[in-house]
Amino acid sequence: MARWALAVLAVVSLPATGAGAHATMLETSPVDGAKLESTPREVTVTFDEPVHFSVAPVRVFDSSGSRVDGGEAGYGDSENVLAVSLPPNVDDGIYVVTWQAVSLDSHPVSGAFVFQVGESVGGSDASTIVEVIDGSGGRGFDVAADLVRWVTYLGALVGVGSALLGTLI
Repeated sequence: MARWALAVLAVVSLPATGAGAHATMLETSPVDGAKLESTPREVTVTFDEPVHFSVAPVRVFDSSGSRVDGGEAGYGDSENVLAVSLPPNVDDGIYVVTWQAVSLDSHPVSGAFVFQVGESVGGSDASTIVEVIDGSGGRGFDVAADLVRWVTYLGALVGVGSALLGTLI
């Protein structure tokens, strides 16, 4: 009984830790709104902490909503950077980049930005760009993010329960 009371006292007296913050996007390459003379070799999104991803964490679309990236998106220089390659010499025009990842705290984060290669050819269809941005996440990403979050919570619960059980035995 004394060990149990000591264990409860130890857990209660532990300092509270701050809630984990979501990963924050620090920078993109190219930068949002960039006007480039030629096609970049790759598009990157850099975060303030390592992130996880499921399928296609970075996608690049032209102004008609067609994907133009190489399709093999993944980590760049580190687990803080997501990257996707672009084929050389894409057509001049405006491109929309969408990104999605899961923070270390298991919360999904996502966003989008735009860049231009060469001169804009006939402008862009704003409604198509909005559709690309709004529909880029997909239900599969949401399900995967929820699964990661619940597995993390379950692991924490089992860890705390095992520690408490160990103090009782």
